[in-house]
Amino acid sequence: MLSRHSSRDPHRACAPVDAATGLAGDPARSQAQNRAATLRPHPALAVAALVTALVTAAPAAAEKVSLALSPSPGDSLRYRVQVQQELSFQGMTVTATEAGSVHIASQASKHDTLQFLVHFSGFESSVKQGDQLTSRKSELEGLSLRAMISRHGQVLEVRPQTSVSAEMKEELQPLVENLFANLADHPVEPGDTWTHEEKVLNKEDAKAEPRIDGKTEFTLDEVTKKKDKKVAKILGKGTAKVHLQTGMGEVIGDAKGDSEVLVAVDNGYIVHRKSTSEFKGTMGTMEGSRVEYFELELQP
Repeated sequence: MLSRHSSRDPHRACAPVDAATGLAGDPARSQAQNRAATLRPHPALAVAALVTALVTAAPAAAEKVSLALSPSPGDSLRYRVQVQQELSFQGMTVTATEAGSVHIASQASKHDTLQFLVHFSGFESSVKQGDQLTSRKSELEGLSLRAMISRHGQVLEVRPQTSVSAEMKEELQPLVENLFANLADHPVEPGDTWTHEEKVLNKEDAKAEPRIDGKTEFTLDEVTKKKDKKVAKILGKGTAKVHLQTGMGEVIGDAKGDSEVLVAVDNGYIVHRKSTSEFKGTMGTMEGSRVEYFELELQP
């Protein structure tokens, strides 16, 4: 789902490579240039030596990295989450904002299916329409989930551990998708891409249009070091057709989104994620749009 951009946020370590040019330093080339400057041979010979050095200086291959969730027993992570949604319809704009903390704890896992307990706390929520700002109770406050995740970040199943409304239950999977990065299932280097396709079928009518039919392309942008740890920057760009039943009636239209996720190379956990998604279409009987901004940051 686009929210992972999951999101499911939210991303060049090279063998000695010049960061600006992408070319490896070549000792042979440096020696040839120094010798040419010191001995000052015939200009034609100097040019020939320089051309030879340039031709034989090949760029060093970028280092491939394997990205996967590799939790250790007892891993406990705390994130700060901020979400803002802007809904526009019939000439009105309503802005809803939520912020709070998410605690993720790894559990005993079987095979390649990883289990995590996810708990939301300290959430505050508000709605602004025009000059009127109203506080409200966040549906995320106190929410606890058990999430089954693949080693490459796909959300396989989400089980609520606390009572949730039927409508909120439909939002649990995309919510969790924002907390884990979609990772390539093969070693990648900067510039490599991989694709995640998502099709959520209509449970009531399998022949009906899918609720979500989308695709996101991810690109490994670079691998750098932050505080002595390798971090991969992953960029995502996705589109989807949407056909949902909500409390507002049918929601039908097109969605698109962009995400930037920093992932720790050693364990696959998100360090920082920010994403934007936009929907345009009909919501019930009204034409409208929704823009969502999402940010997730690992706390010390």
